[in-house]
Amino acid sequence: MYCRSCSRADLDKIQQQFPDYPYPDLLKAIQVSVETLEADTKEKYFDFAIFSEDTAIPEQVLQIFWQAEGLDEYDTQDVVDELANKSLVSTDEDGKLRLHDLQLDYLRKQTEDLSTLHNRFLQAYSQKYPDGWHTLENDGYIYQYLSYHFQQAQREDELQQLLLDFRWLKAKLKNTNINALIADYNLILSENNFDRQSQSPQDKSLQLVKGALQLSAHILAGDKNQLPGQLFGRLLSFQNPEIQHLLQQAKNNQTSLWLRPFVPSLTPPGKELIATFQGHSDSVYAVAYAPDGKRAISASYDNTLKLWDLQTGEIEHTFQGHSDSVNAVAYAPDGKQAISASDDNTLKLWNLQTGEIEHTFQGHSDSVYAVAYAPDGKQAISASDDKTLKLWNLQTGEIEHSFQGHSNSVNAVAYAPDGKRAISASHDQTLKLWNLQTGEIEHTFQGHSNSVNAVAYAPDGKRAISASYDKTLKLWNLQTGEIEHTFQGHSNWVYAVAYAPDGKRAISASYDKTLKLWNLQTGEIEHTFQGHSDSVYAVAYAPDGKQAISASDDQTLKLWNLQTGEIEHTFQGHSDWVVAVAYAPDGKQAISASDDKTLKLWNLQTGEIEHSFQGHSNWVNAVAYAPDGKQAISASDDKTLKLWNLQTGEIEHSFQGHSNWVNAVAYAPDGKRAISASDDKTLKLWNLQTGEIEHSFQGHSNWVNAVAYAPDGKRAISASGDKTLKLWNLETKEEEDTFTGEAFMVSCAVAPDGLTIVAGDVEGRVHFLRLEEGN
Repeated sequence: MYCRSCSRADLDKIQQQFPDYPYPDLLKAIQVSVETLEADTKEKYFDFAIFSEDTAIPEQVLQIFWQAEGLDEYDTQDVVDELANKSLVSTDEDGKLRLHDLQLDYLRKQTEDLSTLHNRFLQAYSQKYPDGWHTLENDGYIYQYLSYHFQQAQREDELQQLLLDFRWLKAKLKNTNINALIADYNLILSENNFDRQSQSPQDKSLQLVKGALQLSAHILAGDKNQLPGQLFGRLLSFQNPEIQHLLQQAKNNQTSLWLRPFVPSLTPPGKELIATFQGHSDSVYAVAYAPDGKRAISASYDNTLKLWDLQTGEIEHTFQGHSDSVNAVAYAPDGKQAISASDDNTLKLWNLQTGEIEHTFQGHSDSVYAVAYAPDGKQAISASDDKTLKLWNLQTGEIEHSFQGHSNSVNAVAYAPDGKRAISASHDQTLKLWNLQTGEIEHTFQGHSNSVNAVAYAPDGKRAISASYDKTLKLWNLQTGEIEHTFQGHSNWVYAVAYAPDGKRAISASYDKTLKLWNLQTGEIEHTFQGHSDSVYAVAYAPDGKQAISASDDQTLKLWNLQTGEIEHTFQGHSDWVVAVAYAPDGKQAISASDDKTLKLWNLQTGEIEHSFQGHSNWVNAVAYAPDGKQAISASDDKTLKLWNLQTGEIEHSFQGHSNWVNAVAYAPDGKRAISASDDKTLKLWNLQTGEIEHSFQGHSNWVNAVAYAPDGKRAISASGDKTLKLWNLETKEEEDTFTGEAFMVSCAVAPDGLTIVAGDVEGRVHFLRLEEGN
């Protein structure tokens, strides 16, 4: 949207502010060149007023614009040549046309009704593509700017309809990128400038679609074909007519076999999660907001830091220089620099504009776990596994003071708001308050019964809150040294804690897979953010489809009635995690695989163990029944698969070929083949009679945790640590479709109907998808 009052090149002001400008009357100078144009050419020049600043205009766009008025491509070329000869337009290195902002200002000042001009432009494209906006050819312009022209033409209702049309979403995503698509929603929602209570149904639906696209942006940036699956997984629970119509369009628009979620198993828009940023190749240990809140910088085990644009989700820069994992990062108060701490024993000061290292700080003799900027930005303090903290002068790079006193690694440090003190948290189960001017310990805080992992100052500087492996948080009075409150509620280690800006609340993160929001005055948990209390590693359908059996980290199996949802039986007997289970073809028995290196054959009516199979030298991760029920095949961390005779308990064959742990295996319906999934990122198709590998399937970017055959034996589906499910054609050996979730996929199964797929992820979500032919 053009804003005349805030234009960077207002010609009237230039005349007043630059009296010595080479053209005293710039408007008149441009006008002189325009007046030399023939009438028809002059009219065409004024058409350029519709284009946005700093926009490259392909000549093909003008051909479509003017074709509706009788000009062919040669006529258009003549007009462009004349304008270029008079320097009224310029050509960039790609052959696209550009106007200076001053020229655009001139054209707009001469145009009385820009909206009419934009409507003419849209009409020209509509005539060229009468079958709908989704049929536009990509001319390098129209997909990027169509929404802008709709807005400028004051056709917001049509723009809303466009952004609720799956055909347009698919076409725009295909021809641009996910950030460009999301920008269309920002354009119309910002323009409407509504509050939540006054939203129209269309506005609410637009917000939902935008939210779903933001949540899926990191997936769609890498695989645009997943648009329909992502929309179904996030929007299916919303009954808005516009949303349901959009999803029906998505379903009708599919032309090939695809995985359609039929329950909303992905995070929906409107919840706490807004977007996911993907780009690091290993664990991310720390993140810090820029002071303006528009960017964030992350630190990773992949030895890099990444600067993120929080609006687009794009990586603005990757910072390389550390030779080991980066454990912490802090922004300078002015937002122009950041300092990082690494396992390479150093800290590095980064220029965020150039990406260069301004200084490397050496002095710690072990990993540096934490770093904090002084409020004035002139110093920083670091915490290390060498049991010390060090105060650094950021201008000279020198150590101003080394603080000793902890008897174990120092895990965290925080500055007091006044910059005169700092508080540290240590593996020695204590916190220490340091006077940064004298280097002395003012107080040692004792009370935790395990390592203290994090600490944060209250905004008023009078209190601090700590997080510990003892599963608690503690609120400390820094003047008296007393514990004001102990916060209990987490069921596992507490790794991190942060104060709310008002100092009345804090949020903690724990190994129990939850975050908790605490009221610091009452000590109560205001909210628990959770997904699942433990991982469910495997699930199998009964042959009749009425029951399912699951295997869990709690060392049990559970038999579920799928009609009532009740647990019919809990099977106990393994001495370690149960990670896989398979039904016998007759439904009377099941066989389980465990980290205790055994398989167990269960009588499902009595709950008794009929046989325990031993032979693997490491954890047994998976097991599958032969269709005739006489054999079973198992997969293990010992990198092998074993074929068992269930009557004798003997090993009939051991299959070798994977280069890492074998996580899953599935029998072909005819019993002649089996397919396995491994940490080596491959699946392998085995001939069970010869013991040979018939094919190795590659495509996953992380370990493959599970695999299941379709009943017809022609396809298989795999679940991976790369968060995807993949559909494989076993005859052509090709990958047919992918669905991406939000966490490591750890299990999958195909129902007896051959069309329903159920998958579980490490955070406890259960995904239900339908295998459907396209139209």
